[in-house]
Amino acid sequence: MRTFIAFDLASEAKNQIEKIQLDFKKLAEGKIKYTASSQLHLTVFFIGDIEQNQADKIKNLITKINFPQFYLEMSTLGYFPNIRKPNVIVLKSEANPELNNFVKSMDNSLAELGFKRDKKWVPHVTIGRVKEPFKMTEFKIIPFKIKIESLSFYKSTLTSSGPVYENIAVNTLQKGLD
Repeated sequence: MRTFIAFDLASEAKNQIEKIQLDFKKLAEGKIKYTASSQLHLTVFFIGDIEQNQADKIKNLITKINFPQFYLEMSTLGYFPNIRKPNVIVLKSEANPELNNFVKSMDNSLAELGFKRDKKWVPHVTIGRVKEPFKMTEFKIIPFKIKIESLSFYKSTLTSSGPVYENIAVNTLQKGLD
């Protein structure tokens, strides 16, 4: 099964991202397949294809995480692999101490289970995938904060109409903000 670990986004964050998607649609009418609100998330670790026994270990890890809620500032749009030939349009987060500590801890825990990152992690939310090439222009957003309240372990099934996510495990982070 194809899997990943991600921060879930609250409805306020999803609403803010939907507004950005609407504004962006004016620049690239019909050339981008936008991520549905129900599938917006911030990937922490893409694991890839694993067996059920490995999924059980990761599920156990996720449910035992003891970490406080925190905020992230979403500040810029990004383009993978680059702005000249974008395949994916993302909303990038500024790194912060809470996020860095969480990711370092998660990486260490997953390494103990035999999983290592295959590339440098860039904190982001995928907002769309480019269907048809077009001339990309700089697009500025007004930075905004999102509250990170939960972490999930997902199974991802690729279909002709896009990925389908199934939540395997969820951990509500410790309250303490606000």
